Amino acid sequence: AAHAFPPAGGFGMNTGLQDAHNLAWRLTLLLKNEASGSSLINAKSILGKYERDRKPIASQNAALSVRNYQRTLRIARACYLD
Repeated sequence: AAHAFPPAGGFGMNTGLQDAHNLAWRLTLLLKNEASGSSLINAKSILGKYERDRKPIASQNAALSVRNYQRTLRIARACYLD
């Protein structure tokens, strides 16, 4: 995952942790499936859905982070802190 967020709000770190958790459960599922000798789970399918699942969330978080950062700047300007 590669996301760009303004340096405020914690959205980047939180999104990165969520991405890591999402990927970890997928890899765990695949490893357990492989260890059991089962072929019920398709690795390409499980890993291929990662981006589809995570990208919209990262995009929403990035947009919210940018809006919050812009609001913070407007407040600073209103207080003559620009």
